[in-house]
Amino acid sequence: MNDFRFRFAALAALAASLPLTAAAQPPDAAGAQEPAAFQLSLWDSVQIVDRLRPIHGLRLSLPYGRNRELHGADIGIVGRIDGDLEGAQFSVAGLVDGDLTGLQYNWLLSTVGGHLRGAQLGAVNTAGSLEGAQLGLVNHTRDGALGASLALVNISEGHTMGAEIGLVNYAGSVEGLQLGFVNVTEHLHGVQVGLVNVARNGFLPVFIIVNAAL
Repeated sequence: MNDFRFRFAALAALAASLPLTAAAQPPDAAGAQEPAAFQLSLWDSVQIVDRLRPIHGLRLSLPYGRNRELHGADIGIVGRIDGDLEGAQFSVAGLVDGDLTGLQYNWLLSTVGGHLRGAQLGAVNTAGSLEGAQLGLVNHTRDGALGASLALVNISEGHTMGAEIGLVNYAGSVEGLQLGFVNVTEHLHGVQVGLVNVARNGFLPVFIIVNAAL
C-alpha cells in the first residue's frame, strides 16, 4: 500500500511540473515556429502572423510590419526584420537588423545592421559591411565595402576595395578608386581623382586633380 502511494505521489508531482516547464520556456523557444507564406501587417501588434514567426514568401507592411526573418519579398511603407532578409525589400523605409542577401530599395532609408551582399538603393543607405553596390544620396558602411558606392556623399569607416564615386568621398582606407570633388582617406592603394585629394601616404598628403599611391 505504501509503495502504491509513493508511486501515485511521484506521478502527481511529475504531472504538476509539466505546465511549469512549458511556461518557463524562453520567448525564442516559443517563437520557433514554422515559416508562414504570407503576412499582412498594420502594426507589429496588429498583423495576421506573430512577429516572432519567420516569413518565407510575401509580406505587406501597411504601414508597418516586423518579423524575425524574411525569405522572399517585403513590400510596404515601413518594414523591419529582426534577423536576416534573403530576397527583396521595397518600401519608404526598410530596416534589417541582421544580414541581407538580395536587393533593398527604399525611397528614404535603407539600413542593414550586418553584412549586405547585393544592392542597396535609397536616399540614405547604411550597412555594417558591403559586398555589392550602394546607390543613393548618402551611403555609409561601418566595417568596410567590396564593390561600388555612388552618391553625393560616400562614407566608409573601414576598408574599401572598389570604387567610391560622389561629390564627397571618405574611407578609412582605399584599395581602388575615389572619384569626386573631395576625396579623403587615411591610407590609399590606388587613385584619387578630384578637385581636392587627401591621402596621408599619397605622393603628397593633399593634392589637386590626381593623387595616387601604389
